[in-house]
Amino acid sequence: MKFDLLNLHPGTFGLDISDRSLKAVLLKKHRKRLRIESFRGILLPEGVIQGGEVQDIEKLAEFIKKTVTKLRGLDTRQVIVSLPEEKSFIRLLRMPVMPAQEIKEAVRFEAENYIPFSIDKVYIDSQIILSPDKDKDYAEVLLAALPRKTVDPYVNALYGAGLIPVAMETESQATARALIKGSYTQKPVFIVDMGATSTNFSVYSGHSLRFTSFIPFSTNSLTAVLAKALKIGPSEARKAQFLYGFQKKGGRAKRVFEALLPAVTGFIEEINKHIDYYQTHSSQETKNNADMDVRELIFCGGGARIKGLAGFMSQETGLIVRKGNPLANLPWEEKLNKKISKDELLPFATAVGLALRGYKIESYD
Repeated sequence: MKFDLLNLHPGTFGLDISDRSLKAVLLKKHRKRLRIESFRGILLPEGVIQGGEVQDIEKLAEFIKKTVTKLRGLDTRQVIVSLPEEKSFIRLLRMPVMPAQEIKEAVRFEAENYIPFSIDKVYIDSQIILSPDKDKDYAEVLLAALPRKTVDPYVNALYGAGLIPVAMETESQATARALIKGSYTQKPVFIVDMGATSTNFSVYSGHSLRFTSFIPFSTNSLTAVLAKALKIGPSEARKAQFLYGFQKKGGRAKRVFEALLPAVTGFIEEINKHIDYYQTHSSQETKNNADMDVRELIFCGGGARIKGLAGFMSQETGLIVRKGNPLANLPWEEKLNKKISKDELLPFATAVGLALRGYKIESYD
């Protein structure tokens, strides 16, 4: 969703808001090259946001302020913010050939066929992904919509924290911007973003997202499973989850693996189901082209830091699974980023993508 109030970027500030955390990333240009100036995360107490819906605007504004004050070098009040995936509706539409402005206007009418809300109760944004050319008699348009009752409390909290929302978009849009080098893939890539309270699935192909989905499986789900199986507290279970993960080396690690296995097996089944759904419902030309099958998976979010999980997912799905690189569209210069670990940035992929919005993505080798 867009709120293009200002186009000034004195350092772009991205803020990823989820049910249990806030993550902020500030980018700045140094010698005409973008780099991360600072990044910070803060936990939200339970009940401030539930299921993507803001429950306490004043409390959220208070924690946003706390997060902002931790960002070193911040000299702007303009912020680009994520909106909850579970409340969004994203569809890739095919529209008849017509001028770009007419396509934008026609999308609003077409949207009524896909959105389970009255059109006057949602915010709608669209982007032309594929313009008509000699070989195609249609245009591809990415449609995004969110209920006004969901979005407005976020906007109010941001203003309450003294910030100006320049743009707002779904988590999957921002995550893909950070992870997909040059914002283009020749073949479809499946993205799994596992956070503390949910996991987002998306498919990126060509120059755009093609599919998004959401399941309530998370690192907290695994913590609960482990705590119950080993009869330990949540804090100890969380540490064991990330320390041992799926390594299976040693008695303790083996017990952790065996406890987590049923839950993760179910999670992998969900991945396979969503990939099958995408491939079954993709365009006819894609279905008839085996080269366009999903064969690669990018794993990001806090869950990607669980040792051995990416390798286990590859083994069980038969896909090439790699951890996401939130710096894929930023230069990596050791002297500038010596204190930043790419693994440490995995939970910040969405915030990095938000901060990148408004800058032209360049290719850095």
